[in-house]
Amino acid sequence: MGRMAIIIVIGLSLTVGIVGYSLNNSKTGTIENVAGFDKYTMSRNIAHTAVNMALRALDRNDSLFIANKTIETKLMGGSATVTLSYPFFPAIDTIDITANAKFMDTTRLMRLRLHRRPVPFPVVNEAVGLRVKNVNFSMSGSPTVDGHDHTMLGALLPPSANDKPGIGFLTPADTAQAAPYASRIDGTVDAVADSGIADPGLYADEYMSAADIKFVTGVYGSDMEWGSPLTPWIVFCDGDVKFDGNIDGWGILLVRGTLTLAGTFKFRGLVIAYDDATIDVQFSTGTPDVIGGLIMSGPMAGKFQMKGNSSVVYSSEALNMAMYINKLQVYRVMRWYE
Repeated sequence: MGRMAIIIVIGLSLTVGIVGYSLNNSKTGTIENVAGFDKYTMSRNIAHTAVNMALRALDRNDSLFIANKTIETKLMGGSATVTLSYPFFPAIDTIDITANAKFMDTTRLMRLRLHRRPVPFPVVNEAVGLRVKNVNFSMSGSPTVDGHDHTMLGALLPPSANDKPGIGFLTPADTAQAAPYASRIDGTVDAVADSGIADPGLYADEYMSAADIKFVTGVYGSDMEWGSPLTPWIVFCDGDVKFDGNIDGWGILLVRGTLTLAGTFKFRGLVIAYDDATIDVQFSTGTPDVIGGLIMSGPMAGKFQMKGNSSVVYSSEALNMAMYINKLQVYRVMRWYE
């Protein structure tokens, strides 16, 4: 009887030991699984956050996030590297983003391709589009308008389908005003009647809300730089303005009021001047230049005058740069791998 009791006790002890060992192993495995899942989740969240940061940087025109440059950042106790690229450059309507995230000993790779398209952007059919009935048009001195396509730096390109007329008038009768200045206007034709000149009211509000810098009524003569070829700006002027100085700009210049340009003003991209009350655009003394396209819109009998050695030349490259300002894009995911 004593031996049997000893055997039973030993058997129970072994059973309890085995059960305890199994429970401890199970607990340890559960802890390891939970910890592993937590590290996986954190690395994935870091990768997602890095992608969102890259898109937000694009929206802000942040020069840190530029094509083919890898940026490393610390996030949520881990780290991530992000690279942006344009796979079909010089076309910039498609963006690839690669994010490598690490949290403790766990890594996560995320790759995505985005297709983007701009918010409403005007079709520019001439170097200068005058959306004003009975416009008062004049040129004096040695100004020029050229609808042939140029680079955004102003170099004339070989003849192509991108070439445009020099000046577009809203009505056929107004085109006669360009005849006395035929030697200063060039393009596929000097002047053309274009009833479809874009209406700034269809897109101006979008540009105002996204402006990088704003001006009010006044005269501005100091040296200024607005953006760059890689980070073009939206410049909004609310009121009648005159720019008379060494100004170098890239992107979109939107003026709700009259516009006067003088000095060594140079802008690459799209210039828009519009008003419901009265509209005047004047290229005054000096060498103010616009490379891209200009649209003036307003009530009847507005004035467009060019003086001095000013110029407006059409550039599809400069307009494309302006159209793809990052903050004016709508994105669609084409593929997402992780």
